[in-house]
Amino acid sequence: MSNDCSNFYKTCRKVAGFTQEQAIELLGVEVRRLSDYENGAKVPDDVVDKMADAYNAPLLAIWHLKTNSPLGKYLPEIFPTQTDADLGLQTVFANKNAARAEEHIMAALEDGQLTAEDLPLIEAYIKYNDATTGSMLSGMAYVTKVRNQLMKAAAGT
Repeated sequence: MSNDCSNFYKTCRKVAGFTQEQAIELLGVEVRRLSDYENGAKVPDDVVDKMADAYNAPLLAIWHLKTNSPLGKYLPEIFPTQTDADLGLQTVFANKNAARAEEHIMAALEDGQLTAEDLPLIEAYIKYNDATTGSMLSGMAYVTKVRNQLMKAAAGT
């Protein structure tokens, strides 16, 4: 697993407001093991299950299965944002995919024009932009819902 991906576990922990020391109590792992997970070591499914529950981040479990299980290919590309932790992950997903899209299109445009030889780069650009858009739309829908709830609550008090 790449280092980019391993940071998702750390992102969820931080968004949930936990230090590593607090998280190890909830997860039943040693500090060193949690550090390893957050730096690229393979995370067992049962630990991800505990992380998703403890961090209130169901999207972490979906992402984990999508990227680490052969059955992940059956999961959709767009995931609903259900919690604040999910929103943090969606933002990270969107930024990473946007950067990947940029890398591919800039490589395709290196000679100043798009040609048939650039089709693999163009396809990758489209793929990463689709993923970026999905994450952004899901995040925006969640934030809009939360904003509306907060505004309604503020108006009622």
